[in-house]
Amino acid sequence: MPILRSLRNAIRGRTQRFVVRRRYGVDHPSVVTLPGSPHPIHIDPADSRAWKILVMAPLFGRLARNQTFWRQGCSRLTPSLALDIGLNFGECLFAADYDIRTELHAYEANPRLREYVTRSLAAHPARNQMRLHFGLVSDRPGPAATFYIDQRWSGGSSAIAGLKPEERDRYQPVQVPVLSVDSTLANSAANRPGGTLVFKIDVEGYEFRVLEGMQTTLSAPRWSLGLIEFDTALLKKAGESLEGYFAFLQERFEVYAFVRDCRAIRARTWNELRALFRKPEFHTDLLLASGEADEALVGFLNEWTTDNRARQIRRAA
Repeated sequence: MPILRSLRNAIRGRTQRFVVRRRYGVDHPSVVTLPGSPHPIHIDPADSRAWKILVMAPLFGRLARNQTFWRQGCSRLTPSLALDIGLNFGECLFAADYDIRTELHAYEANPRLREYVTRSLAAHPARNQMRLHFGLVSDRPGPAATFYIDQRWSGGSSAIAGLKPEERDRYQPVQVPVLSVDSTLANSAANRPGGTLVFKIDVEGYEFRVLEGMQTTLSAPRWSLGLIEFDTALLKKAGESLEGYFAFLQERFEVYAFVRDCRAIRARTWNELRALFRKPEFHTDLLLASGEADEALVGFLNEWTTDNRARQIRRAA
């Protein structure tokens, strides 16, 4: 019933404002801290994504999967190299603590977010280990490309044109540099044979192109562990073949898919992955592992996946 729904929404909104005001002293904070982290994260108080994911959800004890993955992966595995690709406001990068030997690189295409992540960087104790790269991450560096800023939900910004044709005014096109992970890490001391790598990729349908542009980076470490977004609708709008993309992943990694909030389930083929969701279009995160797993990585995978066994993971090609 419309009246009852409106009443519930009003009560919910009032409750949320009360909780936020009690925590931060204002209705729409510009700086937040996340559960388990003392580090400030600067946000745009008018951004709907920041409000929902970085202001409200943490106050009720909820953290996104990629945040938990990033913190645990970096703290427990102490990789020599960690890559946050699709930084947004930096809720993964800036909420974590790091071993002094970890080199960190973060990538963000949305130029509107630069001022916020720059402030957060300046306040983080590991700032000297961090490098921020601003531009569209793809399979190779090239001339500037059009990037579409979602003015309502920063996380919806993408290089894919026409995502919501019925809401054309929602997106602001801008020109941004185009780069690749391999091109930015060509002189990195941490990107070397025998190192270890943790990465997170969430770039609204461009994940395949990002991975294609980090083949040298993936071939160097003793082991690699990654979490990537996998959205069939966005990938198809980006012009990708879903079967071809999965074949690329399967050749280089052990692939695990999250179904709801359960531990990730091994998917050895495209048909196995589709069968987990039982519908043509689905959105999930994939956990990727390659290389020679040490005891710490085996323990991590045993906690995060249903595939509890001793592992000899294949090295990425």
